[in-house]
Amino acid sequence: MSIVKKQQEKIEIDMLAVLKVLWKRKWLILLSGFAAALLYYWWTVIFVAPAYSTSATLYANNSNTTDVSTSISSAELNTSARLVNTYAAIILSDPVLDQVIEDNGLNETARTLAACISVSAVNNTEVFKISVRYPSSQMAAQIANSIADIAPGKIAEIVDGCSVRLISYAKVPVSISSPDYAAQFRTGFWFGIIVSSVLAFLVALVDTRVKGETDLNEWEYPVLGIIPSFEDAEKTGVYGYGNK
Repeated sequence: MSIVKKQQEKIEIDMLAVLKVLWKRKWLILLSGFAAALLYYWWTVIFVAPAYSTSATLYANNSNTTDVSTSISSAELNTSARLVNTYAAIILSDPVLDQVIEDNGLNETARTLAACISVSAVNNTEVFKISVRYPSSQMAAQIANSIADIAPGKIAEIVDGCSVRLISYAKVPVSISSPDYAAQFRTGFWFGIIVSSVLAFLVALVDTRVKGETDLNEWEYPVLGIIPSFEDAEKTGVYGYGNK
């Protein structure tokens, strides 16, 4: 069956024929999908190092008062939330990270360590999290907690009239955060399905062989004669118009 048809001097692709071609090769396509999924999973296990994530939580306030009876206005809360971006820049600066590296005996640069750290506000509030993603679960918690101890003092030195207080330390994660092996398997499977389907379509598209009278009729070519199928004749015992 040809997937390309001639309709009133125009060449069109028969989508139904395309679907039939893909359905005819469904087992090969599925096999390709599973093969790609296993290959992608194997590559992830061998070459992608697992990482652990954990976070410490802090509270940012733009007032350095310690009097609990002093009321805090909504304007101060909004200012504190906006200052989280400022605090993030300070936390990821070289002075803070260099001290973290020294305290934990890390063998890397501040720039490399900064790529493992993110600072984000919690639901647009004045509470923010310092998240660390690292190959070692124990070291991930150590780094996050070290930053949580160092950051409040550094921020107070740079930003006037503000205070940062610790809410909770980071805990040692018990499971990896990345890579997601199930997601990697699914990605490889669908990649294999798509690639094999496209290849099957291209093979059918460039296949110009005439396989039957239907192909000639689709291209509006006249049929001068038909060679009988001797395979069918051997089964039925009838050759042409005569008998065996």
